[in-house]
Amino acid sequence: MRNAFFLGLSSLLILLFSFDSFAGSCPTLMKGSDSRTLWRMSPYQPARGVALVVHGLNNNPARMMSIENVLRENRIDVLRLSLSGHNNNLNIFKHVTAEMWERDALRAYCQANERADRYGMPIYYVGYSLGGVIGVTLSSKYKQVHFDKMVLFAPAVAIRRTAFIMRILSTMNPFTIIPNLFNRENYFANSTGTPVSAYRATFELANFANRHPNRQAINVPTLLFIDPLDELVSPSGIRSFIANYRLDKWKTFVVHKRPFSWQSIFHHLLIDAASVGQRRWYEMKNAMIDHLEGKNLIQDHRLSSTPEWEESFYELSDQIIQR
Repeated sequence: MRNAFFLGLSSLLILLFSFDSFAGSCPTLMKGSDSRTLWRMSPYQPARGVALVVHGLNNNPARMMSIENVLRENRIDVLRLSLSGHNNNLNIFKHVTAEMWERDALRAYCQANERADRYGMPIYYVGYSLGGVIGVTLSSKYKQVHFDKMVLFAPAVAIRRTAFIMRILSTMNPFTIIPNLFNRENYFANSTGTPVSAYRATFELANFANRHPNRQAINVPTLLFIDPLDELVSPSGIRSFIANYRLDKWKTFVVHKRPFSWQSIFHHLLIDAASVGQRRWYEMKNAMIDHLEGKNLIQDHRLSSTPEWEESFYELSDQIIQR
């Protein structure tokens, strides 16, 4: 009995310490994962930073290239993460879980952090939509994860009508494919659609980020881009998240998109010039670089004074815990 107790205690300690450090090697991918990473070094060496860049749900990882190029042109080495299910394998996409994506990102963070440590550089996180919420979740959940700064594009930490959508998804077969609403050339990782299982995994991550954020870990200098007419992420939910957790190092940059082409119709999409327009993309690029360089020239756009869709479109899945 005593031996069993000590065996269990030692196993628990090993588990706890494994979360505190990588013990000299990066975590392995979960079985069934097809996650990939791709280094895109700055042409101007020596670099002055490393950025981990993560795409959105069913977003083609290569479409993050415009963001990556801004970073690379400003002497920041980029590690692009392709999450499981986003490498043209629909069968794997059907079997993704929140835990699998966390492991994908944790392994990529380890790789990026190794380079940052080796050359004494800061490490940044850049994420769009699902990629944004993964950054918040990783920082909150794992003690060994720390980013010096973050840039988040419409992060899915506050999804509209969460409870309503989750009730619908819970009645559906997880392998059911929900077709894409319209074909945005090269923006989708899987042109057929997105499986219910992937939506469930996204909501699980969003729910964790909303209910269990580690303020000390995520309250780092963060620039957050959001369109007030975003169809998926609620600006009022973002505003509440920042206020309730006293994220005083976060700044919001409101992107007023003016639909001018088929790429720009979808307000949630704001990752390149094709989706926001040349002038707005120029402003976003400058804001991103000023933020990473610490120039503090960015004016915080107050979402409270910005018109958006009706507040009734946003429902928090659980009451936010006051801290």
